[in-house]
Amino acid sequence: MTLSDVLTLIVAAWGAGLATFLGIRELRREKRQVRVYLDYVAWYEVHEITVVNVGQRPVTIVSVGAHLQPIDESKVGLFEGRPFEPDPNPDLKQPVLPARLGDGEKLTFVMSQDFHELVTSGEHEVFAYARDAEGNTYGSTEHRLYDAKRDYYAPLPINR
Repeated sequence: MTLSDVLTLIVAAWGAGLATFLGIRELRREKRQVRVYLDYVAWYEVHEITVVNVGQRPVTIVSVGAHLQPIDESKVGLFEGRPFEPDPNPDLKQPVLPARLGDGEKLTFVMSQDFHELVTSGEHEVFAYARDAEGNTYGSTEHRLYDAKRDYYAPLPINR
């Protein structure tokens, strides 16, 4: 094997590796990426569901809600087996669904006081979700504390 053959192999391997890396990066860029957060808003004593498009493709969100499951299965809660949806109070000016989220945009939905009381009781597991127009469901990735006075987010432990 001559020097030119070795150099050709090195350049070919480098080109194949670079093409693979760029192809994987492009596939990830084209994938819809949505994050769902369940936020407890201090000072207002409410829970919110925040849906953020962290990808580069627009996403149309068609529904948002949360499910509560009792930690102790022997207890049957009032809302057992029934999902919660954002508070329908017109004074809250909730976003209208379906809603289109562009790159980096977010929607925030205030949940009802009944939901807040059940979540803060510590007797339920909480799962917030958002669904897009293609039928994909995105689950809550993090529960956060939002300090509205200082505009600060901190992680909260998830009941599991």
